[in-house]
Amino acid sequence: MDNISKTKSGHPGGSLSATDILTCLYFGRIYNSRRNRLENVMNYDPCDPLWEGRDRVIMSKGHAAPGLYATLARAGFFDCQVMKIYKKIDSPLEGHPAMYQVLGMIRNGGPRG
Repeated sequence: MDNISKTKSGHPGGSLSATDILTCLYFGRIYNSRRNRLENVMNYDPCDPLWEGRDRVIMSKGHAAPGLYATLARAGFFDCQVMKIYKKIDSPLEGHPAMYQVLGMIRNGGPRG
């Protein structure tokens, strides 16, 4: 929300409406009764973002980019300090997410012209 306020650009409702599901997917834990232990909801490794065994999140809602960026930063895909350059010239954090610019992204989100 800070980034949306500072840039005076973006859709806070879009990010907030996706926050719950992103938090559950990236940071949630579930009990596996067969293994008798808690496990992550989603399998991912920020140190190996192209790991074949990872789970993938495909979010076509490009207006939720700030929420997705914040989640990926907290999950360790990139340094949280990068959030300070959201939507600035040459920033990898565009208004709509773009794959190949941000680790953890596997497709573009929303219309891109």
